[in-house]
Amino acid sequence: MDAINAFNCTCVQGFTGLTCADDVDECIMGNPCKGNRACVNLRGGYKCECKEGFIGDGCMTPIELCDGTPCINGACVNKDDTVRCGCYDNYFGESCQYELPYYGYSVMLIGDVTDVDGFENDMGITLITALQADEDDVVVTVMEDVRYIADETRTELTKLTFIVLYDDGYISAAKISELLSTFPQDTMEHRIGYKLYEGEAEPVTDPVNEDDDDRGQLSANWYIILIVIIILICIIIVIVAAVLVYRRKRVCKKQIIENDYVDMDPMQVAFENKVYSDLTSSENVTQTSTSKENEC
Repeated sequence: MDAINAFNCTCVQGFTGLTCADDVDECIMGNPCKGNRACVNLRGGYKCECKEGFIGDGCMTPIELCDGTPCINGACVNKDDTVRCGCYDNYFGESCQYELPYYGYSVMLIGDVTDVDGFENDMGITLITALQADEDDVVVTVMEDVRYIADETRTELTKLTFIVLYDDGYISAAKISELLSTFPQDTMEHRIGYKLYEGEAEPVTDPVNEDDDDRGQLSANWYIILIVIIILICIIIVIVAAVLVYRRKRVCKKQIIENDYVDMDPMQVAFENKVYSDLTSSENVTQTSTSKENEC
């Protein structure tokens, strides 16, 4: 728009400034792309692209990251948009392509090995010497750590199974054995800081705590125990009540008989004393005695 000695520019959408030369960044002005879409600024405009992990119209369809992942001997695990392979037993590697029995080398050490990292470092230095390799070219990783007991001496042992990565590839267990055999046993033991064991041994199994097991059974069957206790209490109450009733009847019978003796002559009293035991155990009392017993 012309003016006297001046001009004004009416900018089209997406531009601003005195001469409309400045681009407008729509992505920072309220973010027009919603949901799973990301805003990308363009000169004079913008566009919406699907965020990582989503595709389709409106970016509503998640991408199955495990599709096409070559987990040879394992299962694909997709967690936090990160894909990895969960290897089956006796397999390892990025795609679970390596067999542990072929690449894993085991040593039986005397004692409880608590510093596994230290063992990996010491074994790595030993293999670097045997391979005459650079320090960063050899990596030792312990894959299994199992406790054993010596059959004869019952000494505590630790069996470590480790793999060796050398020059971007894993060394077979046979090759590791060949490399370590170049060292005398005492030299090897000095290098790794543990004595080697070569006799018979058995793996340690966690002992079952019988006390804990008994407590667990009691906790699980508490309601049965409660019912038994209630039944026992009821039985005791019934027995006590029966004893009290029985004793009361005996006392009443004795009182009735003694009251009857007051009016008797001496000969009758002697006779009654003779048969007293029969009268106290007999249910066939006289009609007068029964009436008095009921009153008692």
